[in-house]
Parts: sequence; structure tokens; C-alpha cells
Amino acid sequence: MIRSAVLASATAVALSLFAMSGSASAASFNCSKSGLTYTEASVCDNGRTSHLDSVMARDYFRDLRHTYGWERHRIIANQINWLHDRNACGADVRCLNQLYKARIQDLHQLY
Repeated sequence: MIRSAVLASATAVALSLFAMSGSASAASFNCSKSGLTYTEASVCDNGRTSHLDSVMARDYFRDLRHTYGWERHRIIANQINWLHDRNACGADVRCLNQLYKARIQDLHQLY
């Protein structure tokens, strides 16, 4: 009985912390680190963009787990180029969202 009360309290605290954390926690990188670029800060500050970042990262690493050799190198090179393009968006959320959606679509074509 005491154990279930402790578990219920811990669950309530965890849910409260999750609710207070906002959408910034969805990004694939640490939004609380110092020295974020304008682009990274924009990703963290926008729930939709942050979600797209998480989806893109999940799909990218999934694809890397399933590829080898030249195909793997191609995926990595494309990601580096995409990051350059993403960073060129700066704080423009519309630009970021368009690039994230396009990258996710590209990654979905692989698997």
C-alpha cells in the first residue's frame, strides 16, 4: 500500500515536470546547454519544429543502423549538407519547418 502511494506520487511529480518542460524537450539535442545557435534556439522554442527535429533524428539514426558502405556514407554526407542548409535558416521557423519536412520525406524513402 505504501509502495503504491509512493509510485503514485512519483508518477504525479514526473507528469508535472513533463508538463512544465514544454515542447523544448522534444528536440534531438540538449536545449538547456549554453551556446545554442540562433537556429538551435529556434528549434527549441517552437514546439512544431522541435517535434520535427526529433522525428528527423529518429529516422536518420534508424537509416544509419540499416545501411553500410557507400550508402551509409551518402546518408551521412546528405545529413551534413542538410545541417548546413538548416543552419542557413537562422531563426526563420518557416524555413526550418520546410527543411525538416523535406529531410524526413527523404529519409522515409530509404526505409
